[in-house]
Parts: sequence; C-alpha cells; structure tokens
Amino acid sequence: MNSKTFSLITNGVIAVLAIIGVYFVVKAMGTELDPETDQPIGDTSAVSSSVGFSLFLVYGCLTLIGVFTIWAIIVNPKRFIPTFIALGSFVLIFFVVYGMSSDEAVGPLKKLEAATPFWLTWTDTGITMTFVLMIIAVAVLLFGVVRNGLAFFSK
Repeated sequence: MNSKTFSLITNGVIAVLAIIGVYFVVKAMGTELDPETDQPIGDTSAVSSSVGFSLFLVYGCLTLIGVFTIWAIIVNPKRFIPTFIALGSFVLIFFVVYGMSSDEAVGPLKKLEAATPFWLTWTDTGITMTFVLMIIAVAVLLFGVVRNGLAFFSK
C-alpha cells in the first residue's frame, strides 16, 4: 500500500470518528436540566454514550501512541535519546513538586467532605506542576527568542 492510499484511509477513518463524535456531543447537548435542581430530566443515555465514545478515543489514541513509539524506538533508538532525557527531567520535576505539595485544606475546601489529604496533595501537585511547567516553557521560549535574535543580528 503506498503512502497516498494510507493517507486517504487514515483521513477517512478520522473523518468518520469526528462525525460520530459530533453526533454524540450534539445528542448529549439535548439533555434537559431541571432549572431548580440542575439535575437531568429524563433519559441521560446520550451523555453516557458521549462519554463512553470519548473514553474509547482516549484509550485508542494512547494505545496507538504507545505502539508507534515502541516501534519507532526499535527502528531507530538513537533518535529517542532527547525524548528520554526530557522524560527523565519531567519525572524529576514531578517528584520535586510532589515533595513540595501540601495536604492542607484552605478556604471553602475545609467544608468539603471529599477534601481528603490524598486528594488535596494530588490537586496541589497538579496545580503546582502546571505553574512550574509553564514557567519552564516561557523561559525556554524566551531563551530561544534571545538566541535566535543574537544569531540574526550577528550576521
């Protein structure tokens, strides 16, 4: 099979999955809510179908990413050295942020019974990790802009 045929088949499958996803989402949007209680009225199977299809896509994509990544590593292992370094850095940053996270409930969280130390720690880790990664991304972006600017003006 040549690359044009493979590309056509791939685009067709993606288009069909997108149409199915849009159909499920539009059906889920039609679920009515009671204005007083904000609870769904009647049949909620459209929402369940939409969520199930979304989970199917997520698991399918993660599986394909894993399979193609393993295949690419087998074919050309040297190409993935920078990826492994980045993954190791990410894991190191995660453990540092997890060690810094707190399980203390503040403000309105004190009233929630689901605000257990376990979930508070993971929530704080997620929020802090987002900020740390954003700061790193902005710093790398600024470094690249400055480096490219210096290279441009040095010529």
